[in-house]
Amino acid sequence: MPEIRDDDLPESLYHYTDVGGLHGILKSKKLYATHVAYLNDSQETLYGMQVGIDQLKELGRETPQELIDACGQDDLLRFLVQVLDKVSLAGLALEFQKKKLVVRHHLGPFVTCLSTKRDQLSQWRGYGRGGGYAIRFDPQGLFNSVRLKREGYIKVVEKKQIDFPYPIGQAHFIKMDYDSKSNDLVVKNFLIKHLIAHSDNIRNMRTEEDRDAILLSLLDGLTIIAMRMKNPGFKQENEYRFATFDIPYPALFSPSQMGIVPRVEFSFDPSCVKEVWIGPGLHMEAREFSVRCYLDTTHDKVGNLIYPHVEVKVSETPYRGD
Repeated sequence: MPEIRDDDLPESLYHYTDVGGLHGILKSKKLYATHVAYLNDSQETLYGMQVGIDQLKELGRETPQELIDACGQDDLLRFLVQVLDKVSLAGLALEFQKKKLVVRHHLGPFVTCLSTKRDQLSQWRGYGRGGGYAIRFDPQGLFNSVRLKREGYIKVVEKKQIDFPYPIGQAHFIKMDYDSKSNDLVVKNFLIKHLIAHSDNIRNMRTEEDRDAILLSLLDGLTIIAMRMKNPGFKQENEYRFATFDIPYPALFSPSQMGIVPRVEFSFDPSCVKEVWIGPGLHMEAREFSVRCYLDTTHDKVGNLIYPHVEVKVSETPYRGD
């Protein structure tokens, strides 16, 4: 199974949001992570999986000799034909729900999206809807505080002994990869290694249950790899993500066009918030004043200002909203 690795931290990170998101984040000192199946662009979620399907087809057309030697040409071909006949992009998500895997599927991954790009028009248009905001975080401070504040929670989850191939509750910091050639190679190498590791199962495959057990393990691995893949058309976003496998918080389910969306949360220390940007659009002066007022008057339980160090910046991007 591929390892979930943390990527290097950039110099700055921005979280673009609307006024409700800004207020909720600053008030709660939490970032909210959404199950990837409910992100705004559902096809984005399946992009990495589609790469996996394409590479499986490629292995069927041009099979490396090492794979033939390990699995046997006839047995390997039989497995690939059955899998590719069964799997399609539209039906891929259903594979997780079959065989009573709904509970596992609910565990995520959950992601919070950030960007290294400051004052970017495409972000304002995508997230702010003509009246957006962006919170600049210190990446190292954010990473450290999110990890620290999850330690106690992880210990509680571990006691539940949930059957899952990856630790539940651990926060991972991931840089999205937009290079299609690189992604193709990563997926191809994973598939070859994975199929070789399961060569005995492929040779002895007799039933649909045998096939589905191999396929499920393969999909588990592809899920991890797909977490950091994104369509090259979104490259300008330069996106990073906090990601976790977790149990959805009942209190955080929220209505949207995608349905009643499951979420989890990442708590952070207020010191890692460095700036709040006022996005382009209507009422910019009023919105700037309101943010300054909030920062200057919001105290903790002992009377100290929570965000005295945070600067307020105003976008210079010309955009009036769609």
